[in-house]
Formats: sequence, C-alpha cells, structure tokens
Amino acid sequence: MKSVKLFSFFKSSASWRVRIALNLKKIEYDYIPVNILKSEGERQEGYANINPLERVPSLIVDGNVLIESMPIIEFLDEVKPSPRLFPEDPFKKAQVRAVCEIINAGIQPLGNVAVLKQVKKQGGNPDEWLKYWMTFGVRKLEKHLEGFSGTNCFGNELTAADLYIYPQLDASINRVGINIHEYPNLARIFQHLNGLDAFIKARPEHQPDYQP
Repeated sequence: MKSVKLFSFFKSSASWRVRIALNLKKIEYDYIPVNILKSEGERQEGYANINPLERVPSLIVDGNVLIESMPIIEFLDEVKPSPRLFPEDPFKKAQVRAVCEIINAGIQPLGNVAVLKQVKKQGGNPDEWLKYWMTFGVRKLEKHLEGFSGTNCFGNELTAADLYIYPQLDASINRVGINIHEYPNLARIFQHLNGLDAFIKARPEHQPDYQP
C-alpha cells in the first residue's frame, strides 16, 4: 500500500474503529476530515463522488475506494494480517463478527445524527431516545459477553470486536452518562482498551478536526 487516505470525522465511531485498525497494523495514512454534522451536499466538495452516501469512513488505498467500517477492517486484515483481528477459525470468526454486528447494526445506527434529527422532526425527544437505546444496548452486550470475555471481548485476545465495542462504550459513558461500573464485563474491557496506544491515538480528541 503506497497511498492510504482516510476520510474521517473525529466523532464518528465508525471512523474510530478504522483508525484503531490502521494504528494496530502500523499503516501510515493521510487524514481527510469530513464534517458529517453538515447537511448532505455541504460536507465536503466532491466527497459524494467518492462515497455517494456521504458518510464516513471511506478509505482510498492506491486509488481504490472502500466504504463502511466492516469491509474496510476485513480488507486491512487480509492485506496486512498482523495483528489478526478476525480469527482464522471459522466458528471463532463468526463469533467475533456477531459482536461487531450487535454494535454495527443493532446499537450504533440508532444514535446516528440523521436518526436523531428524524426523531426530533416527528416530535420525539432525541436525548431520551438516545439514552434508552444506548442503555438497552449496553445491558444486552454485558449479558452476551458473560462466560467468554476477559480483558478483551474474547478472553485476552484482541479482535475486531474490541474495535467496535470501545467507541460504543465511550459514547455510552460520555453522551448519555451510563455508569460503566454497573456492567463488570464491559468495565473491565473498557479499562484495558483505554490503556492501549492504538486505541488512545485513535480517540476523537487526538484527531486533526477535533472540536471540544
């Protein structure tokens, strides 16, 4: 990979996952900010030509465009398999993907900017909506991880599941005030990941487009 460009937004948990993966695999990349808080068509000139959805992340590798965090991380795992984020064993890989999808498809989308705007437009309370679904998600994740989590989602082995769970837990704590200590499995995982350089470096406050 001679040229790697990441279109990212500092707050985006999906972008955050990819930043962690790039850091873990020690892949140098150019950071190109895309402000997803702006209306579609105003986010960045020409970005719709790269990603018609105008969402982040998008990754351009040697001129080839990749979108969506899951296929991007899977691609990175194939072209640079160390450290491996998806286990080679098919059953274990499916288990890791399941945790990723619980977050990627079942929790995180419900807190997207577009969803919250629509909730407000229809007369709902976006803050109550967000707190309900984030609390629901954290509670279900805690239960799902019982019996096989350790310092990481899967024992002490770092996997793609940890890349997904870390930004989600951070958002749950800082956006809706969830007390992570009420969830011992998640608290243990979050504390461990919060001390890893690749995760720290990927945090929103360390990105060039960060705004308090």
